[in-house]
Amino acid sequence: MRRDRAAWQQELSKQEQAAHHLEERIKEATKLSASLHKLEKELRVRRDQLLHLQRVGEERLRGQLEEWRKESEKRWAKSAADWERQREEEAKRQAHFGEIWRIQREYARRQMAELERWIEELEEQIKGS
Repeated sequence: MRRDRAAWQQELSKQEQAAHHLEERIKEATKLSASLHKLEKELRVRRDQLLHLQRVGEERLRGQLEEWRKESEKRWAKSAADWERQREEEAKRQAHFGEIWRIQREYARRQMAELERWIEELEEQIKGS
């Protein structure tokens, strides 16, 4: 019976050690679980912050793109107006040049006619002398 009692006590001691060891493992697992929950919460907070920053960045980028688009449209409109003004000015210059050319040509024709008349008069004076 002593042996049984000693074996039983030894078995009980082993079971207590195993229970103590299991208890330590449970505490570690609980701590680990708490740490994981804390990490999960921190990760969610960081994810939410990143998502917020991403939204803010996208909104800022959209705003900048819209501003650039409007400025670009203004530049194109101004350029188109400038080109149209230059085209109109060139058309006026061409019309003016055409008018000057017509006048100069008419003047040259008159000068040629006058010169021919003058030559004919000279020829007549030469014949008459």
